[in-house]
Amino acid sequence: MKKIFALLALSLLLTACATSGAKIDQNKLDELKPGVSTVQDAERLFGYPQSTTHNTDGTTMLSYGYSAEQMDAKSFIPIAGAFIGHGPHTQTNTLALIFDTSGHYLKYWEQSTHN
Repeated sequence: MKKIFALLALSLLLTACATSGAKIDQNKLDELKPGVSTVQDAERLFGYPQSTTHNTDGTTMLSYGYSAEQMDAKSFIPIAGAFIGHGPHTQTNTLALIFDTSGHYLKYWEQSTHN
């Protein structure tokens, strides 16, 4: 019985969690004003982008991403975990900020997934 308890306790301690990037803050996004805010304003609010794309039409897109994954602790229980665990829970968010040819903010698009 002590071995079973020890295995269960160990499996709870081994619960894995991994994150990358920073969560998108809607309040910061609301601070960006079309035609007024600049690339520098966006970088002040969100930090340096994960990527910058200069489009053929002269616009610039700054891309930011956030990803988090957490395993269900029950998945680590030997043998039974395959039947009672629920696998990883994943959340991803992508934010693209679009700026005109003079570097002023135009719009954004955001995509989120949860599983």
